Amino acid sequence: MAWVNNTFDPLMPNNSQVALGAVPYAKSSAFQSLTADTQPAVNWHWIFEDKEVPASLPSAVTEANTVVHIIRAAQTANSRANISILVRNRTHLADIIPALKKANCHFQAVDIDPLRTRPIVEDLFALTRAISHLADRIAWLAVLRAPWCGLTLNDLAALTNSATPINNAITPDARTLWEMLHDSKRLAALSEDGQARLIACRHVMHAALSTRHQMSLRDVVENTWLRLKGPACLDSQDALADAKMFLDLLHTCAVEETGGSQLIDISSLERRMDRLFSGNHLNTESEHPAVAIMTIHKAKGLEFDVVIVPGLHRTPRMSSKTLLAWSDDINADTGERELLLAPIRETGEEEKSDSIYDYIAKRDREKQRHEDVRLMYVAATRAVATLHLLAMVNVTTTEEAPTIVTPKSASLLAAIWPSVAAVAEDHVLTPRHIELAESSETIADNVVALGNVVSTPHALRLTSNAPWPTMPNTIASATTDTNSLLSRDKHDMPGQFKIDFDWTGEAARQIGIIVHMLLQVIAEDGLDKWPQRRIDECRTQFQQALIANGVALNQIDNAVSRICRALENTLADARGRWLLCAHKSAQSEWRLTGLHDGKLINIVIDRSFIDDNGVRWIIDFKTGEHLGSDSEAFLDNEVSRYAMQLNTYATLVAAMSPTQTQTPIKCGLYFPLMGEWREWEWVRDWKKL
Repeated sequence: MAWVNNTFDPLMPNNSQVALGAVPYAKSSAFQSLTADTQPAVNWHWIFEDKEVPASLPSAVTEANTVVHIIRAAQTANSRANISILVRNRTHLADIIPALKKANCHFQAVDIDPLRTRPIVEDLFALTRAISHLADRIAWLAVLRAPWCGLTLNDLAALTNSATPINNAITPDARTLWEMLHDSKRLAALSEDGQARLIACRHVMHAALSTRHQMSLRDVVENTWLRLKGPACLDSQDALADAKMFLDLLHTCAVEETGGSQLIDISSLERRMDRLFSGNHLNTESEHPAVAIMTIHKAKGLEFDVVIVPGLHRTPRMSSKTLLAWSDDINADTGERELLLAPIRETGEEEKSDSIYDYIAKRDREKQRHEDVRLMYVAATRAVATLHLLAMVNVTTTEEAPTIVTPKSASLLAAIWPSVAAVAEDHVLTPRHIELAESSETIADNVVALGNVVSTPHALRLTSNAPWPTMPNTIASATTDTNSLLSRDKHDMPGQFKIDFDWTGEAARQIGIIVHMLLQVIAEDGLDKWPQRRIDECRTQFQQALIANGVALNQIDNAVSRICRALENTLADARGRWLLCAHKSAQSEWRLTGLHDGKLINIVIDRSFIDDNGVRWIIDFKTGEHLGSDSEAFLDNEVSRYAMQLNTYATLVAAMSPTQTQTPIKCGLYFPLMGEWREWEWVRDWKKL
């Protein structure tokens, strides 16, 4: 109570100001005394950012991790504590909810996560649209890309190539995607795996389209989803609940709007989806009450043992200037309404201050400031025992001393900043801040070139020809082999059914992509900037990049180890360091376009340079590995496989300039995982050899 009184009393006026929506503060009194061992009632958690240090780990991710830590600590102290997370806007939970799920934290969100943003709902909505309308191209593409079919982008591009040569002319293909699925020439352009997936999906969709007028739309969509093995693509019971909610909504929409017809208004379905919310992550085995997640407005009148308020530094979406500004107030003396109007400045009019428009805008900002103070008061007073406040502050370092940048005016932190600025300075402007800044700089260096992959969704799909789940022993089978049914092991139950979300060869491909990217970064940064510890510090970023690009979770640890081993071997190997050190005319990931045998080709050379002897090197990094005994045979075979490719590269490089024809060229294969090297000299007439 003392903190609430000391914080909010100075922020509110002494007298009511109805026109500005300002009300005076009434001090609060505690009706229950604190015990001697009570923890601090109000806890600030400051997230530091220095403008001189590039942010690597987004502040939202740091904030989310802090929220999880607070919850775990509170539950350890009191296993039955009622905990709530209160936010100003739903968008402030974008990183917090995934962090809670990852930590398997039991929570219940109140009108937070719109149903239509859930991946399974997006997939089912696309399936509904595709069944309802054959010409809905976007929906059909989504169906083919969804986990139950899982066509790669290359296969989708081959299937949907819109230009078709007819009588020596290029004519746009106006057929629907469903018609293209039956084009044998287009199917032949797909990979073998893509053809198998497409044919299986096409068979199921054919049955759906044949029966769509014989049963309700909900039944058609649900049956099709089951036949596509859609439930096997789900990773949690929450996703299954979301799927059921969508199917129920589909039934309700059809009954209420069309009397149960198979035809529905897709726009109406979308609007209904926007009004439904998901987001609950309920664990029936949890010993703790579910953490309540809601907006501050929803929390009015409620109380919780522990309240966590993240994102105080965030601002709401800024509205654009209104066409007409007005103020409708009541005169305190006469009691009459007074209306003040001002139009927005005309386009093209000279830039000048519109005193009336600006005056109204200023009053609106003042009203909002008072509202922000009251909103912050509501959040703070929901806590019975403990209040946790999270905010990010920017720190700028001057010649004199580091200083805190004033929070953005529209944030809740700015609303109470006059009362808490001193607290922030005590926590932030300390020697510890310098240590944190240096740590942030190190992390920032580690993730260069990997990009922001934290919130990228996983690209998952079923393996080709994935088996059906085993039938439980308690369900009778139509097969005559009842003995085999009854003798099944308990591990064959659906609960133990293991789905392998694996892109064929995707793990190896992603390992190669990341290793190539890091070798380029190391070459451009310089070897001295990449000690062993820096590779170790990047392990988390490697993991995130692999997950974001669809590598199966059970392959992540092994893939990260291979990436680190490839980089460590290269930096420990004299040949590897020579390939990456500074050279004349050095290029990494060198992209070239040229004519070869009368055809236009695009190539990417992993590494190229001219050494001290004037030899131009064309290098290709191979992240393959041979674990058998005859490694020499493996390496010789790799040379046979890739010699033509590198010789072609060398031919294009040699043709770039007349002087280049006089420069000797050598080609080489380097194997980072093995620390092995193979080289040969390129000759102009290599095709005749």
